Amino acid sequence: MFVLRGGGLDIIDFLSLCKDYQRHGLFAQAVEGYKEILKKNSSNTEALHYMGMALIQMKDICGLELVKKSLIINPSNEKFLHNYKIALKLISSF
Repeated sequence: MFVLRGGGLDIIDFLSLCKDYQRHGLFAQAVEGYKEILKKNSSNTEALHYMGMALIQMKDICGLELVKKSLIINPSNEKFLHNYKIALKLISSF
């Protein structure tokens, strides 16, 4: 389904595609895409963060660890911090 190698999308475009899937409620597709990105670069903070958020949106509490990891790597990212607070609220409603 996803092509991230030669002839396919570059990481930036691919990440954008994954975020679009996520915005449209296609969480499983987004997660699969983020996994592909993380195979190429396991410390890609955006892929870690948004994969964590997608998992939380799928009611998978394990996503919180990915969100935390993205904040450990990039603690000054205000969007990540904002989403972390949202994630905590979502998890409290499970």
